[in-house]
Amino acid sequence: MLTIGLTGGIGSGKSLASEYFSNYGATIVDADRISWQITQPDSPAFKEILCHFGPEILSDNGHLDRKKIRSIIFDDPFEKKWLEETLHPTIRTIMHEQSKIADSAYTIIVIPLLSKSSNISFLDRVLVIDAPTNLQQQRTLQRDNITEDLAKLMIKKQISREQRLSLANDIVVNNGEKSDLKFCINEIH
Repeated sequence: MLTIGLTGGIGSGKSLASEYFSNYGATIVDADRISWQITQPDSPAFKEILCHFGPEILSDNGHLDRKKIRSIIFDDPFEKKWLEETLHPTIRTIMHEQSKIADSAYTIIVIPLLSKSSNISFLDRVLVIDAPTNLQQQRTLQRDNITEDLAKLMIKKQISREQRLSLANDIVVNNGEKSDLKFCINEIH
C-alpha cells in the first residue's frame, strides 16, 4: 500500500487537503488528531503534562488549554522540546499502528512537523501543501483566534518553507479558493 506523508506550514490547508483525500476513500492518519486523543483528561500524557506545567494550563472544563500551552512552548524552546519528547514517541507508534491496519488503496499520514530529522523512511512519498507566509498568517489568525504576534511567532518557529519544500515529491500551492485545492487533490488522487 502507498503511504504518503502530507505536511505543510500552519494555515497551509493540510486539514482541508486530508479531508478531500478522505472523501476519495483514503485512510487518514493525523498526528494532530492522535496528539489530541492521547492528551485527554486522565490519560498518562495528560497527567505528565499537568504535572510539568501545573494546573494553570487547564481550561474551565478540566481539559488542557491548548492556547495556553501553545503560548508557553512558542515562548520557550526548552518547553517545546520537552513537550515534543513527551508526546512524539507515542504519536509515532500510533501512526505506524494505524497505517499498518489501513485497508484503502493509499494512506495519507498528516505530519505537520515533518522534517529531514524525522524518521520518514516508512513514507513512500511526501506531499507538501504550500502557501505564502502572509496567507498562512491570515488563515491562522482567523482559525485560532490568536494575536498577530503569536501567529508570526508560530510561523517563524516552524521549519523554513525551503526546508519543507526540499522534502517534497509533490507540491500543491494552496493560495486560491477551496475549489482550487480540491482540484489539485483530485489530480493527485
